[in-house]
Amino acid sequence: MRLEMQTSENKIPARIHAILAREADKAVVFRRGPSSKTAILEWDLKADKFKLGQWFYGSLYPYRCDISPDGRYLAD
Repeated sequence: MRLEMQTSENKIPARIHAILAREADKAVVFRRGPSSKTAILEWDLKADKFKLGQWFYGSLYPYRCDISPDGRYLAD
């Protein structure tokens, strides 16, 4: 059995998903990886600024999530 050292060459890159609000200039961004941690960020599209919401430890499926039309609420 051969063990490999993790280097920057063989690391799995972070996965990024975004959901846009229909009636507001806001979006929610999910940044997962390279471990099981997911950062949830608010993206202000008008000002093009990001605000860190929280780090989530566990299973979170961005394709099963939704954001309210005004961008205030996230449903998982």
